[in-house]
Amino acid sequence: MKKKSDNKNYIFVADVNLDKIRVCIMNIKKKKSFSILFKLSHNTNKIKKFSNIVNEAIKYAKQEHKIDVAIGCIGAAGPISRKRGYIKLTNSDLEINKKKILKETTLKKVYLINNFEAIGYGIDLLDLNLDLVKLPHIEDDLTSCMTKNNTISVIGSNVGLGMVIAKYNKKLRLHEPVPSEGGHMQISPSNELEFNLIKYLIKKVIQKKDVQPDFERIISNKGIELIFDYLLTLKKYKKTLIVRKIIKM
Repeated sequence: MKKKSDNKNYIFVADVNLDKIRVCIMNIKKKKSFSILFKLSHNTNKIKKFSNIVNEAIKYAKQEHKIDVAIGCIGAAGPISRKRGYIKLTNSDLEINKKKILKETTLKKVYLINNFEAIGYGIDLLDLNLDLVKLPHIEDDLTSCMTKNNTISVIGSNVGLGMVIAKYNKKLRLHEPVPSEGGHMQISPSNELEFNLIKYLIKKVIQKKDVQPDFERIISNKGIELIFDYLLTLKKYKKTLIVRKIIKM
């Protein structure tokens, strides 16, 4: 049996995306040092009540590892309310309400953050020499003077398009990310091909769903499919075996 004081080091952590919800119980040993006790995964579209996921993980931690978990941190793919008490998932009906979680679970403290805000905090755990791949530059390389104290941006594409900017805090000695929904910025085409792609997007998607032509509509999983369909309409490319297989999917 672990000492009760040790339980303060265990935290319920959740990564909530449009397709998957991944949760774990994490043991925070010291700054930048941690271990994961166990992981669980759920399909987002099957979850109606987020508190059920929390209770499942807490119960498992108690039964299998004899620990009590009182603190939780939940990162979700969506805009967070001003007082950090509520997140509505982008492109999903799932809602995460801090007050409901505190009422319906045994957690005593809950922190809600944007999922890319969470990634921004994790940047300082990376080794700049081992964990990063440097991309080739067409023009002058402006990254040669980069240090770990530089302001950084994090951009990632999957089901949607996430963005965050993180400024280095000298007192805390870490990057502090500013959450955003930058993926929903309106697209500004720079040539005829891009302009016609936007026209195709408006015709196929925007008019049906009453939304703006934002970057996420192009730079994402669904955007790849849209670009593929648009290029087929140009009839400038040969229908190779691979292309024919994709069309049949």
